[in-house]
Amino acid sequence: MSGDTLKFLVATDNHLGAYEKNVIRRDDSFVTFEEILQKAVENKVDFVLLCGDLFDENKPGHATLHRTMGLLRKYCMGNKNIEFELVSDPGNMSNGGFPVANFQDPNMNVAIPIFAIHGNHDDPVGEFGLSALDLLSASGLLNYFGKTANTDDISISPLLIKKGETKLALYGLGHVRDERLHRCFLHKKVRFLRPTEEADSWFNLFAIHQNRNTKGVGKKNGVNEEMLKGFLDLVIWGHEHEQVMTTTPARNDAGYDILQPGSSIQSTPNSEDLNPKKICLIEVHKTSYRVTPLVLKSTRPYEYASVVLADEKSLEKTPEDVSEYLTETANDLIRKAQAKIKQIPDQFLQANKNLKIPIVRIRVDYSPDFPVVNSVLFGGRFINTVANPHHMLVQQVRHKKSEGGKAAASKPVHGELISREPMVNNPATMAESITNSIREIIQQKPLGMLSEYHLTEAVFSFIDKSEANAVNNMISDYMLRSQKGIWKDVKSKTDVSMEYLRKLAGKIKENVDNEWQVKNKAEAAPTDGKTTTPIKEEPVDDHDMPEAPAQILPIFNTPEDGEIELSGDVIAPLPPVPPPKKASKKPAAKKAAKKPPKKPAKKRRIDDDEEESEPEQSAKASPLPGLAKKQQKKKKESSEDDESEEKPMPPPKKKAKKEPVKVEPQKPSSLASVMANWGKKK
Repeated sequence: MSGDTLKFLVATDNHLGAYEKNVIRRDDSFVTFEEILQKAVENKVDFVLLCGDLFDENKPGHATLHRTMGLLRKYCMGNKNIEFELVSDPGNMSNGGFPVANFQDPNMNVAIPIFAIHGNHDDPVGEFGLSALDLLSASGLLNYFGKTANTDDISISPLLIKKGETKLALYGLGHVRDERLHRCFLHKKVRFLRPTEEADSWFNLFAIHQNRNTKGVGKKNGVNEEMLKGFLDLVIWGHEHEQVMTTTPARNDAGYDILQPGSSIQSTPNSEDLNPKKICLIEVHKTSYRVTPLVLKSTRPYEYASVVLADEKSLEKTPEDVSEYLTETANDLIRKAQAKIKQIPDQFLQANKNLKIPIVRIRVDYSPDFPVVNSVLFGGRFINTVANPHHMLVQQVRHKKSEGGKAAASKPVHGELISREPMVNNPATMAESITNSIREIIQQKPLGMLSEYHLTEAVFSFIDKSEANAVNNMISDYMLRSQKGIWKDVKSKTDVSMEYLRKLAGKIKENVDNEWQVKNKAEAAPTDGKTTTPIKEEPVDDHDMPEAPAQILPIFNTPEDGEIELSGDVIAPLPPVPPPKKASKKPAAKKAAKKPPKKPAKKRRIDDDEEESEPEQSAKASPLPGLAKKQQKKKKESSEDDESEEKPMPPPKKKAKKEPVKVEPQKPSSLASVMANWGKKK
């Protein structure tokens, strides 16, 4: 039977690198991850499955990457036979262009393969759509799967694994924005590909990293369990940090079981983290399975309490009494945590010397009559005693009942803990906030060409994903699309006005805005109140279109040879400008014999109808008296030298007034010059 049983370890939400700036807690995630790998070796598993958020950030620091790579090399590389085979196309994985899995590569010696999907913390970002998992995959340390390029039409292809008579179809989907994935399921844009031969003989397992069910009535910020109804046997649900190690049937008779391993580190400010952290060992034999929870012993002790001050009848409503009461509560929790510290093996205490310092959190429910304690000042008493001194209190205020008899919802006050989740659990909420801020600016100065929706997405990527080039890439893509659209319309015309180009640009912007709204089902209408169905753009034959300039931002300098100048409503080429003459270094007396005397260095510009006036002899007032005297003395000496060596300079002749130049309509061939200089501003 053992020759036909697949045995693998499952963990999720490891958050490597979390709290890396906190001296006390920065080693927690690594020590626990090392324990997970040690358990994989002890239990002689066939492989390890990681279901998202291996890293706490999508761009982890060098120290985090270095430490992670060292652990993977230490425990996953070695001389051990791989007892299963991968019979599907390895190209379904994102392995940095290599055509095989890491354990199939003859140049690598892998003992325990790791299969991993990305989460919302370490998802792909940037121009090339890369994540930290891509780096580990390209280096051969793990196998990255579940990455989809098109998040509007998703096809999930399984990794087909065989061991004896057991066949496992391993499906995976890395994190996709919850609202977008929810919409894809509603529109039936998510397809699971199944083996063509003996489809019913495979055990179908799906690893997902999303919100489990939607949060709130009418919301779309999650994947409902009934959406996965079909052929699946077991779903491992990542992203949810609460641990539910007992498999539960999916609701509404969806026909599959759900296992929720939860995170492997302490992260949430509630009672969910009171349970000991665990990972699970799964054994699959043909079409049946068994789950064995494994307790992690390297996690930091955590104690939590929730108090309602109104229930303490003997408590005085003074800041001193409330603070003293909360201090006694905190000390009781610290004593409970010290009992847990004694159960931690010495090997983990040596690896993480600060592991003896516990995490303590107290949720305080205030009534309107109780004073609120400053959590920062309160935590100052417990520095080096607890691991989170400034976030010990999670405070809420209970409001009095309203006129309708219902109590208003309590709201957090100063001192509420900021969780390790992203800035906003729902990215759409952050996007909406960014959109409102951008619209406030746009109302003062509307955008001429760029789409505010695309700008919103770019700013969101810049802020939440730390993607430095997000805005530049968005502008480049948008400008290229605009150029192609304009080139398609004007390349056969001989007379193109600026007003016509502005109208074309406006149509392109309107079409892009409507495309975005249709794609994202935006509730907000366009700023002008109109809704227009986007026009399907036909492919543009741009083989003869000039390349866009590298500099697309406005430049402020004088026109150079070959650049264009706007004259009226017609675009005309600018005549060449003769190069400036170099000043001669010969003495003034010799130069006067060959050509007219040298003009003064400082002159104001003379209009065509004006004659040049004599230069003023008196220097302008200087803010520094000493400097003004030196300037006057220098001018006086210069004037004496000029009188002795040169003749007085005759006044220049009156320049003839130039006749206006007639601009001929531009020929079609000159439009190449127009497109090549598109986006430049004089």
